[in-house]
Amino acid sequence: MSPTTPTKTKSKSPNGYIFFYKFYKKILEEEYSNLSPQNRMKKSGEFWRSLPNDLKNSFIEYANDYRILNSIQPTPAAIRKPSPKKDAKKDVGLVVIFDDLSYNSKKRELLKKSKNKI
Repeated sequence: MSPTTPTKTKSKSPNGYIFFYKFYKKILEEEYSNLSPQNRMKKSGEFWRSLPNDLKNSFIEYANDYRILNSIQPTPAAIRKPSPKKDAKKDVGLVVIFDDLSYNSKKRELLKKSKNKI
């Protein structure tokens, strides 16, 4: 038998609930200090289910923005140092500007363009 080489698995990006829990964790620890961490997590799930949809959607949108921004970041192999012979004006890097974080912003177009390049 030949030894198998471990493969790197890409971790999933956090979803809206995870961002909600990170945001709400300190409050839970203060208000429910007598509960175990597992019970605090259950309490957090109860609060998440009771949130209005527009508030849930704000956390979900934040998670989507986080995922999109991380998917278009250049890898270290793609980043190269400009050679001293090249003109600095010609070497233009990746520039991403988000005017806002609303649902109707241009992030979907940017994501489609980045998927087409891959």
